[in-house]
Amino acid sequence: VGGGWMCDYDVFPLNPFDAEGFDLPNYGRLTVHQGIVQRSATPSLVSGSGEEFTRMAYLLIQNYIEHLDADLWTDMFALQDLGKQTIYDEGGNPRHYFEMMISVIDVEKVLQGEESRVEACKETWNKRAIHFSHHGLRSGVLLPGETVDQRAEIAIRWTEWWKENCEITEPYEVGIGT
Repeated sequence: VGGGWMCDYDVFPLNPFDAEGFDLPNYGRLTVHQGIVQRSATPSLVSGSGEEFTRMAYLLIQNYIEHLDADLWTDMFALQDLGKQTIYDEGGNPRHYFEMMISVIDVEKVLQGEESRVEACKETWNKRAIHFSHHGLRSGVLLPGETVDQRAEIAIRWTEWWKENCEITEPYEVGIGT
């Protein structure tokens, strides 16, 4: 694996990456871009060096093996399980298995029918992308006649509206992990 960026098929870009697409956040350490803290991480957009993706792949497989008895165990469940754990670096300092940047917004935060247009621009300020997750579509307010099965159409309609009505902003600076 050469490293870089990985995203789910239902993640759409909002603000430009510019040169940062080449300079990975957190100096190439594996970074999950959706969630508030490690234990709620959603791997919809992830960045990291090749070594970091390989390291995490081994950790996810090991975590899966530890949960063979679960009826359902996904990469998200494994990542969140790893996020609950604390590891220590060579100096004895506590760390997590991965970094977090709150730069992806879930569609449920902005999909509030026709009542939330101004709020949508505020919520997406400085965000890299929006995740049109199945959960977010079920939790948000769809327009009359829309169903969660119309994810692609909803994503296209919403992103076209966003481009026409919201100001493009610059995402986080390279190397900043907040």
